[in-house]
Amino acid sequence: MEDSVSRNLEEVAATERDAGEHFVTALVLDIPDGGGPHAEMVSCGHPPPLLVRERQVTKLPSRHPAPPLGTGALSAPVLRTDRFAFTPGDCLVLCTDGVIEARSPTGA
Repeated sequence: MEDSVSRNLEEVAATERDAGEHFVTALVLDIPDGGGPHAEMVSCGHPPPLLVRERQVTKLPSRHPAPPLGTGALSAPVLRTDRFAFTPGDCLVLCTDGVIEARSPTGA
């Protein structure tokens, strides 16, 4: 993932108009077909998902977080999987970090 994102960010970073941040946060989830007893995630600088189980909401922070993708020149990311219980009836709530990290009242 890091190599792919870094290659594509090089094209954006070369523009003079865009002085923004050149990285991508990501959260990759693997939920087994059939609602198995566990799911797995890899977090690269992204806010954690919320697990809703029996009307209780729990934040699922990564025990092995990696830096955002595209920062490979600063550190060699090691992507490790976090495993958590995920049973039938559970619900995951995810949102883009653009929603919770907006920098202006207009959402920009």
